[in-house]
Amino acid sequence: LAVLGENHPDVATSYNNIGLVYSSQGNYSNALEMYQKALKIVLAVFGENHPHVARSYNNIGGVYNVQGDYSNALEMFQKALKIELAVYGESHPDVAMSYNNIGSVYDSQGDYSNALEMNQKALKIRLAVLGENHPDVATSYNNIGSVYDSQGDYSNALEMHQKALKILLAVFGENHPLVATSYGNIGSVYNDQGDYSNALEMHQKALKIDLAIYGENHPLVATCYNNIGTVYCSQGDYSNALEMHQKALKIDLAVFGENHPNVARSYNNIGYVNYSQGNYSGALEMYQKALKIRLAIYGENHPDVVTSYNNIGYVNYSQGDYSNALEMHQKALKILLAAFGENHPNVATSYNNIGYVNYSQGNYSNALEMFQKALKICLAIFGENHPYVATSYNNIGGVYYSTKAKGIELPGFKEFTQSSTFICTTLGGNTPASKAGMSGEYYVLEFAGWTMDSDVNLFAKIYELQGKPKTIVVMKGDEISLFHLENTIGVRFAFKKVGEEEKQRINKAYHEWKAKQ
Repeated sequence: LAVLGENHPDVATSYNNIGLVYSSQGNYSNALEMYQKALKIVLAVFGENHPHVARSYNNIGGVYNVQGDYSNALEMFQKALKIELAVYGESHPDVAMSYNNIGSVYDSQGDYSNALEMNQKALKIRLAVLGENHPDVATSYNNIGSVYDSQGDYSNALEMHQKALKILLAVFGENHPLVATSYGNIGSVYNDQGDYSNALEMHQKALKIDLAIYGENHPLVATCYNNIGTVYCSQGDYSNALEMHQKALKIDLAVFGENHPNVARSYNNIGYVNYSQGNYSGALEMYQKALKIRLAIYGENHPDVVTSYNNIGYVNYSQGDYSNALEMHQKALKILLAAFGENHPNVATSYNNIGYVNYSQGNYSNALEMFQKALKICLAIFGENHPYVATSYNNIGGVYYSTKAKGIELPGFKEFTQSSTFICTTLGGNTPASKAGMSGEYYVLEFAGWTMDSDVNLFAKIYELQGKPKTIVVMKGDEISLFHLENTIGVRFAFKKVGEEEKQRINKAYHEWKAKQ
């Protein structure tokens, strides 16, 4: 400043560098101020249509994106793209980066089709300009994989992340941060699939690399500990999960101090372990610490704040404090509707959460309305074959069957039962179901005394018979099979909407099979 004065490109570069440091510290308001100062200078020096201006728009958009201000983030990234297209044409790495940035906003908004389109555009440019074996191509594969993961398309997600890993190993060898990131991405997909042994292996590989490069006290090492802790928690190994998350917290506090998003994340993870153990007071303390940090950094209207409200609501619900649970979930819903509008997966989650509370309060018609709203959103975003859709059918079916058992028949019960059925999907691993030769998805016709003609909720029978021998009759295609199974059988039960014609076909096949027994 003393030598060059305020209006010089090198001063703008310094503002950008300072903004980058502030952003890394989680100080997004100061980061935004620095980036906006840089933008003002480069606009004055170069005018609108210059790569330096595009870079500033991208920096500002990145802060807005982290803050959850997706409309402003999208506007900034689109401004950057417009400049880059005018300067470079379509086939340039900077254009690919802008497509990538726009895709990340769409992904955060739950607009997965547009997110996929943007990331595929970026990939196409990078392949044409850089060839297959370049780290930026690997980045595109990872981004596309993350969108597939969000859509519940785990096989395609895994394929993309493995393509990225192959490139990065060829370019950098085993000991590189980007290789560690790829292992982490693959581990996260395995975790979402319920393949915890492979998930753990991938995250431990990532940890080994990051420890070798950075030593113990680095944010990426903390991320690895959190990922490993999440897998342990999914496996029910709460002592190891707690140890991992506490290691992550110790690093994050040492590096960032108390008021940073990574610290909030670690508090949140520790809270979840406590919650899973039934330690609700411990969970509440951790969740409230996370909320306090997130409110200080982001303000009220941010997805991470929503996560904290929902988590506190879950604890309240588990404690039987339904009024406070409802308040927390309604706060979450209000923020999400303002940020995303009606059609977003997190909005569907909020409707489900409010539905659970209403159901527990005995307000069955409201519960049903909330679950149906969630289903409508999930079907619009994901289509029929997604875990979130299955969850919504389960919730709706649970209300219908449980109220029917109490002598209450809610509107739509007959239509629901006429067009839906119970299914089971085999899980991975060495389970009784896989040993018996079961694989894939089946219609459930009988289960330990329950039959598909029954008005009783199958889920009640599942919980009643956990750990006990049982018989199951299932149908795949036109083939009906009977299996005798022991203990925990290794299948996931759910409702599935099949349509009246298919339901009639299943019924007919079942009764013909039954008549021959």
